[in-house]
Amino acid sequence: MVWASRRWLAVRWRWLAAPSILAGCSTSDSGGTPYVPEVDEAPVEAPLPDPAWDAAGAAQVIDDTLAIGLPDPTTIFVDFQEAWTHVESGCPARMGDYNMVLFVASCDTRAGWTFQGVTQYVPGAGGDFWMLGDGWVRDNTGVTFILAGELERTTTDSGWDIEMRGTWSDPGDSNPWLAQSNGLALWETLDEDGLLINGGYGLGDVDLSFADFRVSDTCTSGAVWLHDPGGAWYTVELGDDCDACGTVSYAGTELGEACLSVSEPVADLLARME
Repeated sequence: MVWASRRWLAVRWRWLAAPSILAGCSTSDSGGTPYVPEVDEAPVEAPLPDPAWDAAGAAQVIDDTLAIGLPDPTTIFVDFQEAWTHVESGCPARMGDYNMVLFVASCDTRAGWTFQGVTQYVPGAGGDFWMLGDGWVRDNTGVTFILAGELERTTTDSGWDIEMRGTWSDPGDSNPWLAQSNGLALWETLDEDGLLINGGYGLGDVDLSFADFRVSDTCTSGAVWLHDPGGAWYTVELGDDCDACGTVSYAGTELGEACLSVSEPVADLLARME
């Protein structure tokens, strides 16, 4: 009854207060039209910090990040298979055939491995597969393998198509790109014209993004973006002469020319995808 009285008083106060609040609003004429103050709608632009690197420095950071390794789904799948060798009866629970793996709640094995979340795997021919993850695996040393997102590899007549999205990370992996990965949305295609990359990924504190970035035996073209610690982006627009060199800009301001070293990272990726 006390609660009901308080509720009634709150409702009564709300209705009594409303006219008082409205009465405090100014009007521009006797007709009662509400007065709307003029507002400066000009956007407020925060000043950009000075760039952390010059043209050569930005290109070097890109080269160093590429040298760590371009992401590939095969490395993730190998880790998934290795983790699966540590399952025990009923941990994790499994639905259907091998193409459906279900990590239920927080399942701990007697050997000290923890499986949590849901992972679905659908195999295909010739190394193709599709995987959907929303979980993690912790080994008996405390290293956590995060499986969160979607992976797909599809073989084509001239090569393969790869789609990778989400957060896939394994600090215990010997491949440095997966050990440092913090997120990706990446599309990679191998065809008769070489390797084409679109999208982006992050390794440690560095984020890269690609637009029609194509590498072949004779030509490197497209654009690469590097995220500056201050928040803006560097852009490396490669020229039409196929020499992997181009103009480096910071937030639209040209800084100079620089070249990228991409042949070894690409060769390493192709070797892992064989």
